[in-house]
Amino acid sequence: MKTSDRDLCSSEDCDSEKIYARGLCRRHYRSPKECSIKECHESHYAKTYCSLHYQRDKNNLNLNAPVARREPVCIIEDCDKKHHSRGLCATHTSRRRLIELGNTDLEIGSTIRTKDPTRRCSIAGCNLQYYAKTYCVAHYDKHRKMKEQYGITLEQYLKMRQEQDSRCFLCQRKEDEVGKGMLAVDHNHHSGDARKLLCSKCNVGLGMFEENSAVLAKAIEYIEMHR
Repeated sequence: MKTSDRDLCSSEDCDSEKIYARGLCRRHYRSPKECSIKECHESHYAKTYCSLHYQRDKNNLNLNAPVARREPVCIIEDCDKKHHSRGLCATHTSRRRLIELGNTDLEIGSTIRTKDPTRRCSIAGCNLQYYAKTYCVAHYDKHRKMKEQYGITLEQYLKMRQEQDSRCFLCQRKEDEVGKGMLAVDHNHHSGDARKLLCSKCNVGLGMFEENSAVLAKAIEYIEMHR
């Protein structure tokens, strides 16, 4: 009995007569490398299809309808970054959103500044790669937090620490004698202005006494009384 073409596996170069499902033998049905749709070379997702054709099959749509593939790179001239949204890379997408929000100083197609891989952090003794505002990632994070919390830059903090010889302003202990981390910035809780650098114990102590000079004087008197 002659075997009809319908009884053969529909995968190219396969002459297996044992059909398993959807016109394929077990091997090609279980582990296809590409989508089974002709001229579609996307990776297999499920049921012999790529993810797009699988969704079409699931929703009873035409599997052989033309597929509109996204452009792999940004459509902006001279930009070869990977496509992100609406034909643009992530950087140009961010620009588009800023322009839509009313930023008139930006042009979506203007040159993107790239970071110099040889540029280093501006902090003395730090050789890490530049990230933003002349700092590496770690120092930029410290600079940002100090600016937000105390209104001072990282350079101002380092200058204060140098002036105090890396010592707590109250107990005069060295920074490396009072535990890990940097000296804390003591600040006025009413105005928010930075004052001096203190070790963590002195800084917490002032906070616990709520900066009440009368209570602090009483505490000094109490200590002297019971020496």
